[in-house]
Amino acid sequence: MGSEFSAPQAAGDRGQTSAFDALGRLRLVVRAITGDSGHDDTPTLLVTQAVASVGADGGVLGVIRDDASIDTIAHAGYPPHMAAAFVPLRIFDTLPLTDAARLGEEIWISSRAELSERYPQLFERTTSQAYAALPLVVNGSVVGVLGVSFEQQHVFTQTEQLFLGTLADLCALVLARDHLRVAVGEQPASDADMGLGSAMSEATSALRAEHQLAGLAMLAKRLSSALTSSDVVQIIVDSGNETLASAYASVALVRPERADISLLQPADLHEVTRGAYERFGLDAGNPIAAAIRENRAVIVADEQAAIARFPDIVDDRRRTGVTRSATIPLRRGDGQAFGALSVAWRDETELDDLLLTRVEAVADLCSQTLERTRLSDAHAALVSTLQRELLPRVPAVAGLDIAWRYLPAAAELAFGGDWYEVIALDDARTAIIVGDATGHGIEAAARMAETRGVIDALVRLGTDVADLFPQTTRLLAHLDEAFIATAAIAVVDSSRHELQYSTAGHPPPIICSPDGTVRFLEDAHLPVIGIHRETSRAPIEPFEPGSLLVLYTDGLVERRRESLDVGIGRLARAVREVGHAPVSADAIADHILHALLSDEVLGDDVALIVARHVE
Repeated sequence: MGSEFSAPQAAGDRGQTSAFDALGRLRLVVRAITGDSGHDDTPTLLVTQAVASVGADGGVLGVIRDDASIDTIAHAGYPPHMAAAFVPLRIFDTLPLTDAARLGEEIWISSRAELSERYPQLFERTTSQAYAALPLVVNGSVVGVLGVSFEQQHVFTQTEQLFLGTLADLCALVLARDHLRVAVGEQPASDADMGLGSAMSEATSALRAEHQLAGLAMLAKRLSSALTSSDVVQIIVDSGNETLASAYASVALVRPERADISLLQPADLHEVTRGAYERFGLDAGNPIAAAIRENRAVIVADEQAAIARFPDIVDDRRRTGVTRSATIPLRRGDGQAFGALSVAWRDETELDDLLLTRVEAVADLCSQTLERTRLSDAHAALVSTLQRELLPRVPAVAGLDIAWRYLPAAAELAFGGDWYEVIALDDARTAIIVGDATGHGIEAAARMAETRGVIDALVRLGTDVADLFPQTTRLLAHLDEAFIATAAIAVVDSSRHELQYSTAGHPPPIICSPDGTVRFLEDAHLPVIGIHRETSRAPIEPFEPGSLLVLYTDGLVERRRESLDVGIGRLARAVREVGHAPVSADAIADHILHALLSDEVLGDDVALIVARHVE
């Protein structure tokens, strides 16, 4: 790449990383992932910088797949025979990488003794002495892991931990961006080499660089949680001034459909000035319009510079007390400007190379995150259409009061693999089904639709409940790749006051009798759909008037770091609290969701059906 930061340090030149060096590397990485570096293998660049930043011997970047494996997509510093050891890794293995991915926690190991204590099996297989493994988190979900290792003991400094943590956040943004590009039919962007720009004075700027790196790390963390473009803009406006030691920061976005610019500024700016700049044309005589038109930074270092180039805004700058400003275009992967970051100061701050580099880094982070959220918005629109088409219309059924709920995972902003179905078989018999195909988003929705379609057809054709899921597996055997789904069915006969049920790898349905007794339907548990099994059974259970049936997917009861039995027990208590009460199925469904999810950020989709047998 032609950069002083493009390769790992030589073994004899490995020292503790300075904040200044880390800031330079972070700037390089941010420019690379926003499309300004010419590097056509961003994952390898990210790993290389992780290795170089702390003087490690090797590093690896992995993504979590739907089958609970970690797939290595880039590595640096390892010979081929060592790199092969990363394939495959299961997320339930006991290793620094898998623990970081499974637990969502950073793993830091500084010595051989610590390695022996925490990972004795790994200790026997490796000569490495120190490790760092960091989860890649997007919107609360772990999507991958970044790791580095050392052949010598290494004590990680606060700066190194801060840098690697920020780099992990950037890795997560890249993975989310490229995943969304594929989901909405775009190709991942390639990049052109701009280098690092001006050289920076290392000796006089170390303390300042430490502060800048911490500010950028915090901003990157906040941006990684942004779900929409509005979130990104609000985060920059609310906290950009903290990172840049400025009076305020504002973000402008081009509105192509109106050929104008929309600007969001802090609420405490002068009311007249703020109102005057909410919307303006691309030809306006101000630094923001100029930066977007010319696609380059516009620096106004003092009032004389403002008078000379932008005389129309001099009075407004005086009214708000602005003495100097820097406006940086926000660019897409193809280099085109789609907006601008504008930063203003009211004091005599010197706009030197180090400060302007920091402003550009914030602009690059803003561009990168807006690109992700733009794709996320497109992805959400696409899957919401799928959701409307794929979620069924539940029919009114004599003898049953039915309520249903579907909640998509908050981390995905997308329709996933969970589904429900209610099929009226005749005047007395009703099939109630819930299921879960692995994964989230469009691919999972497609797998779900195929599985649900097969089950729906078999049920309507009168397939025996005991043979339903084995038949489904046989009919889906034509798929080229492994196919896994879970499901549960209960066929309620309101005239006979009974139901017949079967489950395939799915949490057990729950019945609450009129007297409040809760029981689990656990005697017909088959393997998941996708694993062949010829023999099965479908028990019949009493379901007298007043009884309640609850079917659900595992997103309702599954929590990280606790047994599934704990979550199912929590659900049973919630059902027992209201299952026998004279309230509607809708009220019961709301009570269940409130009891189990009121304090949770959904990491998985949830489907829930509640059916009360009424006279």
